[in-house]
Amino acid sequence: EKMAKKKKEDEENKKKREKAKLEKRREEEENKKAELKKEDLQAAAAVPKKEVASDTKMNETNAIKQNPEKANAEKPRPAETSKKTPDNKPKQQSQLKEEPEQKIKETKTQKSVDLAKKMDYFNIGEDDNEMRLTVWDYAGQTVFYTTHKVFLGRNCFYVIVFSIKEWISSTNEEAAQFLLFWLQSIRSYASGASFAIVGTHMDSLVERERENRQKINQKLEEISKEIECILQRVFFGAAHIPWSDCRYKAGKTTTITLSFFPVDNTKSGSPSPDNVVPLLRKSIHTALAEDSFVQQQIPMMWTKVYDILKEKDANLISVQKITELAAEWVIPEKDVKPMLSKFHDLGVAVYFNEEGLDSHAILNPMY
Repeated sequence: EKMAKKKKEDEENKKKREKAKLEKRREEEENKKAELKKEDLQAAAAVPKKEVASDTKMNETNAIKQNPEKANAEKPRPAETSKKTPDNKPKQQSQLKEEPEQKIKETKTQKSVDLAKKMDYFNIGEDDNEMRLTVWDYAGQTVFYTTHKVFLGRNCFYVIVFSIKEWISSTNEEAAQFLLFWLQSIRSYASGASFAIVGTHMDSLVERERENRQKINQKLEEISKEIECILQRVFFGAAHIPWSDCRYKAGKTTTITLSFFPVDNTKSGSPSPDNVVPLLRKSIHTALAEDSFVQQQIPMMWTKVYDILKEKDANLISVQKITELAAEWVIPEKDVKPMLSKFHDLGVAVYFNEEGLDSHAILNPMY
């Protein structure tokens, strides 16, 4: 909305400037005509009538302006056609100059349209409900914690994964602290982003309770309540917590609501896969489909610039070089930084539009 508003203001300012230039040009032309007319009157008063016809070309022009019908009748036709007024000459030059530029612009626009049809990254297909995601797996070791804030952003869906096996063991305090850290990171650096909490190693709980369904469900509800307490602690005072809960099938006819998705990865690829994974996928899809960020349109010219940057064998590139490339595809300089910020939001580049950091962009996030 800000970009659209700014674009509208720029267009209005541009129109005002063009209008002011046009009015200034008209005023100059009027002044020039008034001066010529004044000179004509002075020349007519100083020179006899019979000498006017044989005077210089300027006086001849003035005589034509004063009495065009008589001048056309007396003056030979070739002299008329060879004459160029000051008004016509610049106009013809301007037309010759503008036509190639317009042609180049139209050609580049068509190239961008053709390319957009072949896009393999931003294109979401014919089905408007289809989404293509970039998945990032953050390192969970404490040594990497300081780097997380560089990559965390609002326009993502976060899946926070913990081990049920660790949670129900004697190290459950450590698992809870781990979950608390990640929730606080999202609240601090990606406020408003949707997320889901996933508990892996569900098979360890089933094995521990010897497949006793009632005990399994009871333990899952206990873990769920403990996680809810952590959520309330992190998001205290928040009007809405954008997290996805799980409608877990606890039996043939029983369904319980959990604050996390218990997943058994040992069933992956088996004839009877874990029925929680489809619920998680659906939850991610629903949350993203309802997010206004996903509905934002990307200019086709931006996708072209991204494709060219992706082909470059470089980890780092200056914004000045990107600006030069963008100019080739009719992208104004003022739109370059918003374009790079959008690439950052999409997770395909790293760029910070802040003083001291805005001179370069990282094309390879893994770098």
